[in-house]
Amino acid sequence: MKMIAEAGLYPVLETAGDMLVRRLGAVADLTAGEVQALHRLSGDFIAVKALQDIRLEGDENPCLYFLARGWITSSICLANGKRQVVAVHVDGELIGASSLPFLHAVDTLTPLTDCLISLIPSAQLGAIFAEQPRLGGFFFVAAQRKRVALMDNLLMLGRLSARQGFAAFLLTLFDRKAGSPEAGRQSIYIPMNQDQFSDVLGISAMHVSRTIKSLELDGYITRTGRTFHFVDLPRLRKFARMPERSINRRLSWLPHPEAGRA
Repeated sequence: MKMIAEAGLYPVLETAGDMLVRRLGAVADLTAGEVQALHRLSGDFIAVKALQDIRLEGDENPCLYFLARGWITSSICLANGKRQVVAVHVDGELIGASSLPFLHAVDTLTPLTDCLISLIPSAQLGAIFAEQPRLGGFFFVAAQRKRVALMDNLLMLGRLSARQGFAAFLLTLFDRKAGSPEAGRQSIYIPMNQDQFSDVLGISAMHVSRTIKSLELDGYITRTGRTFHFVDLPRLRKFARMPERSINRRLSWLPHPEAGRA
């Protein structure tokens, strides 16, 4: 299915390149060459409506996307025709990288909300690694953070109770949204229904409903529609029993910014 660009979904105040520069600029001081490379890397925004598939599992020549605004799921088709949601992506993240080593896309990307995305051709990404190796290192680090998120998801599925797993999932999404305009709040809006929570957490939709009510009754969260409010964030983290992940922002081991010019 081809993507259909539709104007007017969001007021666009920044280009995709501006957003990439802002996010990576929070990690390190970028050189003029790195800033220019990021602007060349990302193209114009494409506005995609909720539930309009961006890319289907099995599509040829998969590429990378920058998710500027919105929420997107990755799903895989099962032998019985049903789909399993395997990952949830939030704004500010690069998505689609898991398919780059393959001839065909390994998953389907479906927006949960209206989204703004920017397509990043694989050839452009390769040029970044050659010309600006430190930027390539940043993308590598981002991929490792996503890998750890998937490891934590396996932990939630296999070793935590349903209540702890749901709490951990809320906290994981909350922490990943830390750089968004919602930062500083003690709540998070999650545009997922009970069936989608069920897919990610490996419990029935009915169990999802009971789990949410139980967490509310015990004073961990309150809920307004699809917005979850944290009554006591430290107490909820202690209850979830997820490993604490401290991000290392001193990435001095990455190549020097000028290394690609040799």
